[in-house]
Amino acid sequence: MSIIKEKDRHEFGKVLSGLPNPVKLLMFTQDFECQSCVQTRSLLEEVAELGDMISLQVSDFVRESHVAREYGVEKIPAIVVRGDEDYGIRFYGIPGGYEFSTLVETIVAVSRRESGLEAEVTELLGKLKHPVHIQVMVSPTCPNCPSVALAAHRFALASEKITSDTVEITDFPQLALRYEIGSVPITIFNERRRITGVLPVIELAREVLSSTSSRRDIWPRDMWQ
Repeated sequence: MSIIKEKDRHEFGKVLSGLPNPVKLLMFTQDFECQSCVQTRSLLEEVAELGDMISLQVSDFVRESHVAREYGVEKIPAIVVRGDEDYGIRFYGIPGGYEFSTLVETIVAVSRRESGLEAEVTELLGKLKHPVHIQVMVSPTCPNCPSVALAAHRFALASEKITSDTVEITDFPQLALRYEIGSVPITIFNERRRITGVLPVIELAREVLSSTSSRRDIWPRDMWQ
């Protein structure tokens, strides 16, 4: 049984069939797959069939732990979206519901090898002097989440100092408790700053810059021990 609905298969197939450059999807799972791992793998297999420029590599998180370490993957299911190089773009959990469009648009951006950001935003991100790890907490039923998640992925494409994770929080309830998440989207910068809701892309970029200068932790230090 297909995961992607037939009407969506046709719509997204038109988008993914004309990609200019190769995109590799690396998915991490394990022998005894969790339910979301099975669904994620099946979904990606269908996505890879929609475009000749898309390839899928499935790695075992345990038996191929060296590959997981290479990509900094510490939980599953995980997806790395890369082109000629690794841009630091990750999905954790199944990119279903509204987040499927985030996956598709991320694949398109990576294939084009360009962020698609406005010049003002790119210039702002170019001022970064220190690494920033962005985590966007989402759920498949959140219509506002994709715009934030996609913006963060575009930031990672634009700057070598940025890595970006889209985290399906319903697949990782322990993170919901750890970060005290009551609603989404929530965007976390370097595990020090966080914002709730949707901001204009330029404002989100300013938050990225602010995250490198903040000296105040948002959560008590003992939460990380």
